[in-house]
Amino acid sequence: MSQPILSSLQTAWQQRSRRERRMLALAALVLAVALLWAWGLAPALQTWRMAAQKQAEQDLQSRQMLQLQAQARQLQAPARVARQDALALLETTTRTLLGEGARLHIQGDQLRLSLNAVTADALAQWLVLAREKAQALPQQARLQRLAPPDKAAAIPSSTEVVWSGELTLRLP
Repeated sequence: MSQPILSSLQTAWQQRSRRERRMLALAALVLAVALLWAWGLAPALQTWRMAAQKQAEQDLQSRQMLQLQAQARQLQAPARVARQDALALLETTTRTLLGEGARLHIQGDQLRLSLNAVTADALAQWLVLAREKAQALPQQARLQRLAPPDKAAAIPSSTEVVWSGELTLRLP
């Protein structure tokens, strides 16, 4: 089957004039060079041109990962906080975050926090600071959720939670 096709192509080639054969050979050469360029050289050249940019992006990503790794190591082994610094921080944050509704009582290595109508958001912020900055560990909690002071005057969309009670924490 391929023999008749090949012989018909040879016949057609030889029937062409010398000038036509040269033009067809030149067209085939141009087509071959274009295919070589499109499938072989252009992708490699594009990759080579973008290598510096890709390397810079990977270097930046590597630096960011190393910074995150250093941060994680720092968070895994926090520096010890002096007891006096921890107490000063807790007293300051109690006044600023919890206001008049909270009092601190120090008993040895334990700290008792008495709460009276303190918002849940303020208490959550205080607990985060107590744990992370002062390294105080919660030991016991006796809390009661209070109803809003005046249900008739309360805004229906308000979802502010108020707590009263006592928290016991262990100091570093």
